[in-house]
Amino acid sequence: MLSARVGDVMGQRAYGFGLSRDGHIAFAAAYIAVLVTIGGFGLFRFALTTLPFLHLPQFAQHRAVQQVSYRARPVPDPAFPHVVNVYPRIAILNHQQGTVVVRLLVLPNGQVGDVNLVKSSGYPQLDAAAMVETGNWRYLPAVRHGEAVSAEIDVAIRFKLAG
Repeated sequence: MLSARVGDVMGQRAYGFGLSRDGHIAFAAAYIAVLVTIGGFGLFRFALTTLPFLHLPQFAQHRAVQQVSYRARPVPDPAFPHVVNVYPRIAILNHQQGTVVVRLLVLPNGQVGDVNLVKSSGYPQLDAAAMVETGNWRYLPAVRHGEAVSAEIDVAIRFKLAG
C-alpha cells in the first residue's frame, strides 16, 4: 500500500510548486538571473510593458521643455544620464571586452520602445547588458512640424576593463 505524508512527493520532499529540491534550486537561480538582468528600473519597465493593468507612479517630474519645430533625430535627455552601470560578472572573470552597437526606437514621449542588436561584441553577456541598459534611457524625441515623432538612433556601447 502506498502512503505519503503531506509535503512528500514520491518519497522526495516537495519544496513548493511540486518541485524537488534540485528543481526548486534551478527555478530560484533562473528567477534571480532574470532580476539581475533587468535591474532595478528595468523591473519597473518590465512591469509597465508586461502588466498594463499595474499603474505605477511616474518618477520623473514633468518639466517645461523648450518647444522646437524640427529635430532631425532624438538627442539624449540631459535629466537622465546615459551610462551603462552593468558589466556582467562572467565577462569580467573571462576578461571579455568589446563594442556593441544597438538600434533604439525612440517613441514620441522620449522612452525607448524597441532595442535591436546591430553589431555584436562577440560576447552574448555584453550584448545583453547593452540592450537592457539602453532600453532604460530617455531621449528628447525627434520633432517634425512641431510634433514629436518616433525615430531610430544607433548607439555604440564600449565595454573596456580597467588596467
